[in-house]
Amino acid sequence: MALSRKDQQIKDHLAAASTRLRDIGEPDLAGAVSFVLSPDGLPWLRRVRADDGPTERTHLIPTMPSAERDHLHAAAKEAGDDLSRLATQGLREFVSGAFRPAPLPTSPWGSASNATSVNLNLSVDADAKAAAAEYAQQEGVAERLGWKPPRRLRPANVARAYLLHTFPMFEGWPLAEMAEHYRTTESAAAVASRFGYPEDLVLLALEREGLRVYELEVTEGGRGLSEEERAEIVRRAAAGESVRALAADYGVAIMAVHRVVADAKPKPRRKTLSAQQRAEIAARYAAGASADSLAERFGVHVNTIYRYAKSTP
Repeated sequence: MALSRKDQQIKDHLAAASTRLRDIGEPDLAGAVSFVLSPDGLPWLRRVRADDGPTERTHLIPTMPSAERDHLHAAAKEAGDDLSRLATQGLREFVSGAFRPAPLPTSPWGSASNATSVNLNLSVDADAKAAAAEYAQQEGVAERLGWKPPRRLRPANVARAYLLHTFPMFEGWPLAEMAEHYRTTESAAAVASRFGYPEDLVLLALEREGLRVYELEVTEGGRGLSEEERAEIVRRAAAGESVRALAADYGVAIMAVHRVVADAKPKPRRKTLSAQQRAEIAARYAAGASADSLAERFGVHVNTIYRYAKSTP
């Protein structure tokens, strides 16, 4: 980022001051001035400012499953710490390079935890938030850290990643064994009972193992649907039986039958366009063709047309 004329002048004066101090035999003072100009200088100045007294605060509101928020609150209380203070610390360490946030875990579409997303209300240092936002937008930062799409690397998610780094979830849990029980015949509630963990955390843990978990797929007796039962539901639904009748026969919610049938349908493959087709799209769009007509012509979504039209030179 180019400096303003005034900022560049101050930087030059500090560099000259460091050289002058060294020339007159004050190497310690010269080193201190040089340190302020170094990459470590900005994080140090921010820490000093934070230690000097109250700073301007601002809201930071990451979104997460309710079970994750409850875990973070409980873990911070047990540690005698404050989530807002830790979030500010995480933002500063992100900017300084001391913390490299890993991409946040996600749950499969349609999973139970996606229906229970909540906000975690934090109050953080305004300067730390602004610095983190600026750093996250620098070219190549999100890509180096593996964040896709890069826009997900924003202060709220950096803070969430730092809190999960500080208070990890599911440490010591036999996740693979739990997932295997769920894949066979047990419901999430039964898995929770077997291993002695809270059911809401078990739901989230199974999803973090890549499983799509539906709380509604639990029968009155607490047994989940087996693979044979799922296959039979799909066969009977294809033969024309109503969802309501199938739900009654198997003792599950109607939504559970909808999910089983939907999961059995083949997922459409994403169409890949050749370089020649992408160039043709850009050329036709530049010549005045509408995005809708191009989407129909090439068999892709209209957003794909906009993306290629803008990205292809």
